[in-house]
Amino acid sequence: MKKNVLTLFCITLLTLADFPSCSDKENKGEAIRNPIAANLPGKWTMTKSYEKKDGEWKEVIEPEGSGTTYLFRTDGSMMSAVTYANHDTYLRSLTWEAEDHKNTFKINYKAYPVEYTLMRLTADELEFGYDKATDYATGATQEGEFKWLFRRIDEEQKNFAERLVGRWHFSKSYEKKEGEWKEITYGIPDEGWHEYTEQGTFTAYSRQGGKEHTAAPMQWKANAVTDTVSYKPLDSDKVSRVRITLEDDRTMYVFYSVNFDPATGEMREGEYRDLLLKD
Repeated sequence: MKKNVLTLFCITLLTLADFPSCSDKENKGEAIRNPIAANLPGKWTMTKSYEKKDGEWKEVIEPEGSGTTYLFRTDGSMMSAVTYANHDTYLRSLTWEAEDHKNTFKINYKAYPVEYTLMRLTADELEFGYDKATDYATGATQEGEFKWLFRRIDEEQKNFAERLVGRWHFSKSYEKKEGEWKEITYGIPDEGWHEYTEQGTFTAYSRQGGKEHTAAPMQWKANAVTDTVSYKPLDSDKVSRVRITLEDDRTMYVFYSVNFDPATGEMREGEYRDLLLKD
């Protein structure tokens, strides 16, 4: 079984529940730096996952490419990035708090605070336990005894989804002709932007002359293997996808196959891409 309890915070359809703390005996001999609130902030990525079977901790081999990263901030806010077995990554914005006398910390998602028991917290390692987990491959919730080991990483180390966060302004459009990208001027807005949030929502704005359009917020997820971003309206199950590449942290190309030609009033098929630049 491939298990990840942290994904409970990243898919709202999953049922969230409070997790009881492990016993003090579990923590005996483990290093926990106090105060927790001063030592937990930073960025952590999962390195190992365990399940207790027959009284012994057994390592769970997670699907290749899957994993969880947490960014704990000193102001009590945090970000989670969870990548599933299919390489889809979801971001969520959460809050956290610690209790030194219990050696625990809570992660709060909406109205669902979940308390984890610390087993280890050093300068470079974080380990904690709980009694539920989510399978990376199926999304199913499992019950038992689980713990994870994380290591601290540079906060500037970001995956594809994290690099998308921010507002991207429209710059230019191109059409591929005879194997080369040529700049085009038809069908482009006078002003426009796309915005990806850490909360996992997306919206877009465009203006042509005096006509403005703001897209309703949508949920989004990113796949670094296929270079695709998927969008789902908050009030619909319909999903759309586009291919996106990042030349660097401030240069984005969005690819598509149909473009509107205002001169003819018709849709044109071909190979197109828009250049967007980050604030």
